[in-house]
Amino acid sequence: MICGTIGEYHDHYRVVQPLFGYRDGVSTAGAMNALLLPSGNTFIADTYVNHDPSPEELAEITLMAAESVRRFGIEPRVALLSHSNFGSADCPSASKMRKTLELVKARAPELMIDGEMHGDAALVESIRNDRMPDSPLKGAANILVMPNMEAARISYNLLRVSSSERGDRRAGADGGGEAGAYPDADRLRTSDR
Repeated sequence: MICGTIGEYHDHYRVVQPLFGYRDGVSTAGAMNALLLPSGNTFIADTYVNHDPSPEELAEITLMAAESVRRFGIEPRVALLSHSNFGSADCPSASKMRKTLELVKARAPELMIDGEMHGDAALVESIRNDRMPDSPLKGAANILVMPNMEAARISYNLLRVSSSERGDRRAGADGGGEAGAYPDADRLRTSDR
């Protein structure tokens, strides 16, 4: 642990980021929270670093989140969330998530990812298949990438309190020059359900 458990995330980040910088090939950082839910492990990004990330930043955050989830021995299944469901709305935030998908697919064509989509479509395959039967995303998404910090924090807190059976793990940082700390990582490895 670098900063301890007391204080605000953004205050710690402002101190630590200049010390470690970004790793090679990375120009942004992101935060991801892990929830150990009865339905399986769910990761939400970006919960603490970028207030309104660009598609380019979201693409980097998505790729780093997938890399982090793989380190737990879990195959990433990524949903890019929006109020728009596979093109049902044409507005800046939906366009941002569609552009993010395009950028991620160009850099990691093997990654199981789809979007932009509603939260229920991300978590329930039958709902997603009703709207997008040829979605490459199979099963429930385990990485939920939000269009902005507000959506990420609201979603994280709602999911956290609605199912406290298995608990949650606080944010780990991605993109830094040193590995982020994920408390109790062994519990995350137990099941991908």
